Amino acid sequence: MDEKVLRELITTLLAEHTVLTLATRHDDAPHAVSLMYASRDLTLYWVSDPDTRHSRDLEMDARASVAIARQYEDYTDIRGSQMGGIAARVDAPEEERQALDLLTAKFPFFGQLREGAAAATGPLAGAAVYRFDPEAVTYIDNSRGFGFRHTLVPGR
Repeated sequence: MDEKVLRELITTLLAEHTVLTLATRHDDAPHAVSLMYASRDLTLYWVSDPDTRHSRDLEMDARASVAIARQYEDYTDIRGSQMGGIAARVDAPEEERQALDLLTAKFPFFGQLREGAAAATGPLAGAAVYRFDPEAVTYIDNSRGFGFRHTLVPGR
């Protein structure tokens, strides 16, 4: 498959879906968590408490895996993505603002959490923004045939 077409399929899928499964590890023990996300091109952003297990895991080892797919009743409908890459807390204030803007555009309730008293004392007050940069993205689309998959290696 042409790389440009594959990238467009992946970015469309990322825009359509809303939840990712993030897999981390610590002391060789795996951990997975579901998180709402927004994307810009292939980069994924989410908000999380820095004290959660997955956030602490990423502080120790930034390597992570992500899976994105809805719950499908028919295997022939499955469309999703599997990714391996690097995840880290966003430290730059401008990137953090842009990521929160992306999340607010996708999930309007984020806007309420970012305004007024809620911004200082609400659920986002102690949260941090994280980003995931994939090193490889496998696009899966069983509607094109069982096991249909193509892998994109960004920057290659």
